[in-house]
Amino acid sequence: MSGADLTQVDFTQSNLQQATLFGASLQQAILTVATLTAADLTEADLRAADFRNANLQSADLSGADLRRSLLNQANLTQADLTGADLRQAHLFGADLTAALLQIAQLEGTLYDLATRFSDGFDPADFGALLIAPHTNLKGKDLSEAKLVGVDLSHANLSHSHLWNADLWGANLSYADLTGANLTQANLWGANLTGAVLKDAELTDANLQEANLTDTVLDAKL
Repeated sequence: MSGADLTQVDFTQSNLQQATLFGASLQQAILTVATLTAADLTEADLRAADFRNANLQSADLSGADLRRSLLNQANLTQADLTGADLRQAHLFGADLTAALLQIAQLEGTLYDLATRFSDGFDPADFGALLIAPHTNLKGKDLSEAKLVGVDLSHANLSHSHLWNADLWGANLSYADLTGANLTQANLWGANLTGAVLKDAELTDANLQEANLTDTVLDAKL
């Protein structure tokens, strides 16, 4: 399947162990819970592909384009990500122990406290963003981020860009969202208790079922 066009193909739970997908296009493909151990994905186009809970142990992803891909809870142990583009990819709960990340692009990559990297490797040094309580994300670009149910309580999100972000059920209690752009953001059921939304942009944002107790809401609706 080298060089194949597999855009938006559904490979959910498929066994692609040792598959040869060199240079293939898998844009927006669905690979949740798929087995890709030792697969060759060198220079593959994996933009916005869904690898949640996939097994990519020892896979070759060198030079692959993984921008905006979902790799939450994926097993990437011993994977080769040399030169891969992981900008704005989601790595919540992923295991990258012993993964090769030399010259990989990590600007805007999202990870949380459950994401595992090799000892001594700090993704923040390469521009990755920690999604966690009390974190400082002032002015950061989180547009279209998939932040369903995340805990950003007490976080500094002032002047951040959250256009079209999915914050369904997120915990934003006591977060500072001063001047944040939340245009078209999905805040359904979000906990905004005590959050500061002064001068925030909330045009077309979905605030249904959101908890606005003690929220400082001097925002543009």
